Amino acid sequence: MFAVVVTSSVRVAGVLLVFAYLVVPAAVAALLARSVAGRLAIGWGLGALVSAAGLWASYAWDLPTGATVVSAFGLAIAAVALALGLRAAVRAVGARGLAALAPAVAVVSALVALAGTLLAAFPGMDHPWLDGLENAAPAVQEAFLTSAERATRRDTVAALARGQAELTRLRALAQDVQWGATTLDAERETRLRQFLAGRSEIGAGDRLVLRTLRGRARERQRFWLGLPLAVGGAACAGLALRRSARRVN
Repeated sequence: MFAVVVTSSVRVAGVLLVFAYLVVPAAVAALLARSVAGRLAIGWGLGALVSAAGLWASYAWDLPTGATVVSAFGLAIAAVALALGLRAAVRAVGARGLAALAPAVAVVSALVALAGTLLAAFPGMDHPWLDGLENAAPAVQEAFLTSAERATRRDTVAALARGQAELTRLRALAQDVQWGATTLDAERETRLRQFLAGRSEIGAGDRLVLRTLRGRARERQRFWLGLPLAVGGAACAGLALRRSARRVN
């Protein structure tokens, strides 16, 4: 029965979605309950809730349904693992004091050191943590740009925002025309398609400018940000491991 269900479901939904349903609810239930009945209830309930949340997110944000549901399952198991880890940390601190956090501090510091080392050694590679930080606080990137580069970046970001808003409006108009909600003559339809194509190319050019500026900032960040993070993270990890070893001894 298991083989029949898996093979038939993979044809319909795909490998990732099927195995997300197979693995994640069972894994979360095993973490939260000991009895078979409790695990079944948690697994079924989690599967239903996460499926509903993934479908809603897919509809609300116009995302691929299967990938969105798989991502929702990933977020669910990550949230459960984080909650259990925090609970264990609170209990350990209550029993042994702040010294119990030394292993966690060592792991976080090692990750910081790794991120800094990669930035210093390979500034051109993707650094999602730094991209997220710069998106939340653009000053992090602008601090490593010249005044002319900062002005270019701000003008490009503003132009890209205006162009994206106009592109969204025109795409909605094109969709209305396609479905018959709005009527345009043949010449205006042709101009609309041409403008959409041209606007997309302009947006691609603006994004290329931003990537170029980000690359210039990365070349400077590798020394002023990457090296301090690598050295500081390694030092903190070493101190935390030494403190943990003393605690064990």
